[in-house]
Amino acid sequence: NNNGNAATRVLKEYDATTKQSVTTRRMNTVIRDAISLAPAKDYGLVLWSHSLGWALTKSSASDNRLRNFGEDYGATMPIDSLAYAIPDNTFSFIWADACYMGSIEIAYELKNDTHYFIGSPTETISYGMPYDMNVPCFFSDKPDLKKACANVYIFYNSLTGEYRSATICLVDCTKLDAVAAACKKIDIANKNIDTSTLQCYNSSSNRFFFDFLQTYKQIASESDYDQLLEAYSQAVIYKAATPQFIGMEINPDNFSGLSTYVMGSSTTRNEQSYKQLMWYKSIY
Repeated sequence: NNNGNAATRVLKEYDATTKQSVTTRRMNTVIRDAISLAPAKDYGLVLWSHSLGWALTKSSASDNRLRNFGEDYGATMPIDSLAYAIPDNTFSFIWADACYMGSIEIAYELKNDTHYFIGSPTETISYGMPYDMNVPCFFSDKPDLKKACANVYIFYNSLTGEYRSATICLVDCTKLDAVAAACKKIDIANKNIDTSTLQCYNSSSNRFFFDFLQTYKQIASESDYDQLLEAYSQAVIYKAATPQFIGMEINPDNFSGLSTYVMGSSTTRNEQSYKQLMWYKSIY
């Protein structure tokens, strides 16, 4: 404040020769600096950028545009590097306001970094979340994440045409180990899955983000699926989707909130990326 006028005070300057913010060192440094410069009883993190979730390429082996999370001066960040960059147990919530981040694989990768994770299994419209509605939710005494997620659904569901497109999921990451244990028991690695029947959250010509529960329901025994469903219902505490997402129908009976991957559904490059994830190492 300068005589009632807004003033800028520089707290820290960063080395301009390393422009990319999407490196583990730079992201970790900025997070730790923010905590040091602005002490608080609680922290939340909003990740806002481009993303292809855990995947590297969008379509074919000839697709040379590599992308996991983020895009800054041509650089991007693999999901396992993102998880490494974020200090453990620092954030009460991490909100990924970016495309395809709402997957079991990403929630599981970030489970040691945050209590709650929020993401979308589909793309996200360029507006992102309605920040004017959600920022007050974040700064209440206890972040009202269910209301913030509901705000996303309400905002987009009130629009028309292709803009009436949104999916959102709120995950309690402390419950994900039980989900992983139930999935390991189902043994997806040794099951045949007909992906043509599954709800998919990316384009029809490049199908590899499939609905999580629908995928496992296809291959699990009734008792094993009931066990998974019980664990999953404890982990996913809010989910919502508009009837369509940019022309792609979302069947509410098959919308579990998160996506998952079925091995053999995408490029070799994507599968190499997938095998680096904690989810793959835990259930395969």
